Amino acid sequence: MAGYVEPGSTMERRVVEKLKGIIEEHVDWTTLHTIPVVKWEWSKCMVRVNGEEYECNPLPYASKSIGEGLALQASTLRVVAGGLNGRVLLYKYPESILELRFMVGEALKAGAEAVVLIGGKGRRMSDAVLSSSIPVMNPDTPPGIPVVVLEADAARNLQREEARITVEVDAGLSEATGRTLVAGVNGDEGNVIHVSTHHDGLPGDAGFIERYSEMLRDIVASAATVGGSSVILISFTAKEHGDPWLNSYTWSWGSRHLLGILSSKSELEKVVLDINVEAGGGDNASIVDNPAPILSYNSIPTGIHLNEAGAHFALDSLTYLGHGVPAVALTGLKPDVIINHEGLKRLTQHLVEAARDPEAMLRSMWRGLIGKLGDTPLEHRDLLARIHESSRLLGPRGAVRALTRYVSTLSSIYLVTGTGFHACISHMGYSAALRGCRGILEEASEMYGRVVAWGLSGIVLDARVKLKILEDVARRIDSATLIKSNELFNKTLELEACRQSLKGVVDERQEEHRDR
Repeated sequence: MAGYVEPGSTMERRVVEKLKGIIEEHVDWTTLHTIPVVKWEWSKCMVRVNGEEYECNPLPYASKSIGEGLALQASTLRVVAGGLNGRVLLYKYPESILELRFMVGEALKAGAEAVVLIGGKGRRMSDAVLSSSIPVMNPDTPPGIPVVVLEADAARNLQREEARITVEVDAGLSEATGRTLVAGVNGDEGNVIHVSTHHDGLPGDAGFIERYSEMLRDIVASAATVGGSSVILISFTAKEHGDPWLNSYTWSWGSRHLLGILSSKSELEKVVLDINVEAGGGDNASIVDNPAPILSYNSIPTGIHLNEAGAHFALDSLTYLGHGVPAVALTGLKPDVIINHEGLKRLTQHLVEAARDPEAMLRSMWRGLIGKLGDTPLEHRDLLARIHESSRLLGPRGAVRALTRYVSTLSSIYLVTGTGFHACISHMGYSAALRGCRGILEEASEMYGRVVAWGLSGIVLDARVKLKILEDVARRIDSATLIKSNELFNKTLELEACRQSLKGVVDERQEEHRDR
């Protein structure tokens, strides 16, 4: 096998069968879930200039289209924000997927005829473009213009001033069926651990798949040794792309689909922890802790870095967090590179042990949050304290879920200045996200910059802002969003009170029936 695993492909079927074959002797059961996905395929990509033709590679989800116009080379997004009518935009392939998506969306708004990305040898499997600039959770459409990648050597002829360029792409979408593998070790049904991963986007090399499957097998086996917990391995399809709704947030369709089904059946209420395993993704293995921390420094194995500022953006663990299930992501794990397997096993066992005691877990999360608060607004601290105290009504497990759901909300800030595009993402509000951009603000020489503040539910602010007052703007946004969070939490408490009241009535009637 060669290339990368695509959702709904024959290669995916083979990879799932390989994974099942390696894991099934070590688990009590396996099952296969099929889900609808979209396949994107292309047959032609050509760039023409001055009678010369150059082959290119289109980006998903570019469709069948032709763009023609005068070349315009841009190195900053400020140029892209200008008028691009009748122009073919030439832009160096961005290092960040967020800059890529933003740039293409802005070029569409500015009237570009096509976008030619120069370079991109290290193109990420997850790189996909749609019409929107911001990856929010809303259905979107293909860009409608060619968006292609051209090697730097071939692009030199395009960069001549006033060169007239034609870009042609033949590509399209079709319906397909993705495969998600689920396998379990039976144990305490009220204490379920998920080990989640995804197989789409992995190299199709049989040796790699075998080593990766063996690593997953060892993690599951380690988790199952702790206190008789039930352990379920889920290898999702369509994590990188394949969402049939073409949401602007293109990631994790497989986990969003399956966890939505489990939630509707109340099956997720039994899940106390997700350990998300992400292959590759960087030069070094790293850990992204639960937004309300549950890891201690002495539990981190050597050779694996704790990414304290990391967010769960574009990871399947974010789907779990949205359902209130605590999650820790292990990213950049490369089974073909020697890593600390014993340390990984001990880390797994530490996490499972921590999740078994909800009261201890709640205390650990609370202590970790106190250390992360910094200069967050008082309203934020007040709500955190209320959620912590809600264990009296919700119980410790319910409070863990409420706390996890609240602190997992993503707050994202894009800052476009003369120095370029900068993205800062946090689970602790817009003020915390802005702290990640503080160095950029200090280096900025201009007074104003374009600021886009957004979360998965939509854009909160898109304006030209005086950089000196940006911290005050972020605090105001946090205060406004906290009002909504308070309202939602109040409704959660009301619903739980009603549920317990109804449960009391049912229990009382059952007792009366037994007495008769």
